[in-house]
Amino acid sequence: MPPDDADISEDADATDDTDAQPDDANANPCDDADSTATSPGDSCGPCGLDMLVCDASGQLVCNGETPCQIGALCQSDTECGDYICYTGRCAPEGKSFIHAGSFQMGSPELELGRIEGEDLHEVIITRHFLADTTEVTQGEWQELMGFNPSFFTSCGDSCPVESITWLDALAFANARSLAEGLEPCYDLSACIREPGNRFSCPMESLSIDLDCQGWRLPTEAEWEYSYRAGTTTAYYTGDPTTRLTCDQPLLDNTALYCGNCMTDQSPSYDCTNDGLRPHMPSACSPAPVASMDPNPWGLFDMIGNLYEFVWDAKGPYPDFAIDPTGPEPNGRIGIRGANFCGHQARLRAADRKFTAPTYFSPGTGVRLVRSLRKADEDEFSPGDHGL
Repeated sequence: MPPDDADISEDADATDDTDAQPDDANANPCDDADSTATSPGDSCGPCGLDMLVCDASGQLVCNGETPCQIGALCQSDTECGDYICYTGRCAPEGKSFIHAGSFQMGSPELELGRIEGEDLHEVIITRHFLADTTEVTQGEWQELMGFNPSFFTSCGDSCPVESITWLDALAFANARSLAEGLEPCYDLSACIREPGNRFSCPMESLSIDLDCQGWRLPTEAEWEYSYRAGTTTAYYTGDPTTRLTCDQPLLDNTALYCGNCMTDQSPSYDCTNDGLRPHMPSACSPAPVASMDPNPWGLFDMIGNLYEFVWDAKGPYPDFAIDPTGPEPNGRIGIRGANFCGHQARLRAADRKFTAPTYFSPGTGVRLVRSLRKADEDEFSPGDHGL
């Protein structure tokens, strides 16, 4: 069955510290200073003139009151300490800081490609979170899990891992959490066998606490919020102007889909479903992650390349929701974003698909997120609700 089938289916404000530099570049700015810092903090990069003090040895240091934090506003890496400046916010390399906020989830009734179950409704996301900028790669999976389940292994370590189940993805999230010294989000103690080998868990034993410390699957709402990146159109690049399945110029630079998928790799995948869909390419495969342009929040491959597992089970949308996690886990689990066989309708932000938690496909992978602790949120820019 082709992988497009329904069943597979950033706190310190960044400031210009040029005023803190003496006219004479060789002069010590602390030579004539009166103040000393009794307990200076660790230097964390430029911290603003008002936050620079002289220590007992006459050196200019940060006073320790404004440590560099994930999510701080920034213009360059030097303002982010151990992190990098990515889309204007400090974040670990390979991650994007997603600010809490609200958005309209779902689709308007007249949107091209709309399907049942996309009722437009307001959702409030109350937690800041980090998101992988790319889908998890084959190399990352191999390093943590000790095996590579992918069908497209010839694509290489930088290609997204696929042929994993939803349950495998939960196990990988826990493995990354443990590797980083974080408490895992999922209790998998009731599961049997091993990831990659018919890994199975009683669905009633699974739950999620969005305040957990570790890495986890995004909720369906978090995923769509991240895809949209403040936009309200069908794609974050705009609305389709044609119903043509594989001819969407709005997507040519941002999505790997049936209109531009890789056709020169072996093995490849027949997106025509043995000729039943002749308008689709007969040989397609995924590309290395970040081959296309990112969305406004710095996330690559939110459209196409691979479907991505989310936490939520299948169920109707409410009229309004705060941090929704969907129904209790059941036999149908959400996948989002379409894949290299994806077409016009499947590539929309609001499109929803569901598959079994034990099903795996060469068209489905995963991207992880991590909630930032409530204790951290007080250090973020107050009143700043957009990236």
